[in-house]
Amino acid sequence: MVSAMFAVCPLVLLLLPAAPQSYSLDPGDVVVADSRDPSSSGPSVVRILKRAGSVHVVPTSGPLSFASDVIIDRDGWIAVTDWSSYSTVYRIAPADGQLVAMNLLPLAEPFHLCRDTAGDLVVADSGAGLKKIDEHGNVHLFSPPGDPWDINIGVVLDYDGSFLVSESPNVSSSRPGEIYSVDRDGLRTLLASDPLLLNFPNGLALEPDGSLLATNVDPFYPPTTHGLARVGRNGSVTQIAWNGLTGPKDVEVLGRGLSLVADKDDESVLLVRPSGAVSRVVSEHDDGDPYNGRPVDRPFGLAVVPWVWLTTPYTTSPGQPLSVTVRTLPEFAGAELALAVSPKQAATPMASLWPGDPQTSHVDLSKAVVLRQTVPASGYVLFQAMVPPKAGLLGDALHLQAFLPGRRLLSNYVALPVR
Repeated sequence: MVSAMFAVCPLVLLLLPAAPQSYSLDPGDVVVADSRDPSSSGPSVVRILKRAGSVHVVPTSGPLSFASDVIIDRDGWIAVTDWSSYSTVYRIAPADGQLVAMNLLPLAEPFHLCRDTAGDLVVADSGAGLKKIDEHGNVHLFSPPGDPWDINIGVVLDYDGSFLVSESPNVSSSRPGEIYSVDRDGLRTLLASDPLLLNFPNGLALEPDGSLLATNVDPFYPPTTHGLARVGRNGSVTQIAWNGLTGPKDVEVLGRGLSLVADKDDESVLLVRPSGAVSRVVSEHDDGDPYNGRPVDRPFGLAVVPWVWLTTPYTTSPGQPLSVTVRTLPEFAGAELALAVSPKQAATPMASLWPGDPQTSHVDLSKAVVLRQTVPASGYVLFQAMVPPKAGLLGDALHLQAFLPGRRLLSNYVALPVR
């Protein structure tokens, strides 16, 4: 089994000298791409807001110029987009903070990113549209903007394996922003457009019921156009929170109707309740000095470690043993935990198993092998399996998701490449 990306990605662009430090993540933690004022000469940083309330800087082997988004990768590494003269997606090694560049050619202005159902990176690259970065670091234009020169900012993987992307107008454009659905071939279908609530859409988050959360922040107009909206699959756009948001760049679902927003101008990570009420979780104002960059500076991107957190190796191979870890909260000790491993990806409504449940799995559960264990007191579960010795799996991916049936909780979805 290949468990490190260096075995399958020998053309990694850049390895910076390693810093003798590390970071760790736990369910409920929040990772923040904490950028900086453009007039500042200081670096951006990635921070971890621990569930217990403390804030930690992720040590890296080199500086980040302008961090704009973060994801938690399938093997537990943090990935971050970084604007610079050679705009890059980095993965940050947990053991020593080493920055590993994922793209062999520079990007334009990378904003948000996700993984697709093959395990490759998909990046919203501003006016260049959506780009894919494969396991060798090659960069491919996947889907150009719906309107030439407009700005692709937010991107999330949809339950059926397509993508949802936010596109904002260029400075010379008079039309509103748009939300597109982008199929696996890169073809776009307009989902929603609104001249007020989505005049400049930014970050996106996929709700359990399939609706979208979208932040709106127009850099050319006052904060009356800044807020958080919900986008329905019928194209409807409704306001969630407006007053109290000044520069909302990204949004993540926290659960039970709660969401987190990265607000660069309020210099805060905000909690938004279903009522639309907004409160600060962590803010540069916390210590009375709004100019020292602590405990956060200008949050641009967020990633939430899920309550049921699934991690795998970076790749696997046919006929080889596979170790998968699932971490959850110790208070769930004694509950049954299920792991679904499927050779196919398809949207599976959880109502088929849990009547009335609004959630959807990314995994084709009709084709899945399901493994079961009981959550121990530590909340840490190790699943051991064998990858089928089928040559036809090579170049494809296995699709994994864990479930805590008693709590009706789903883990993050993982597309595990078979190489």
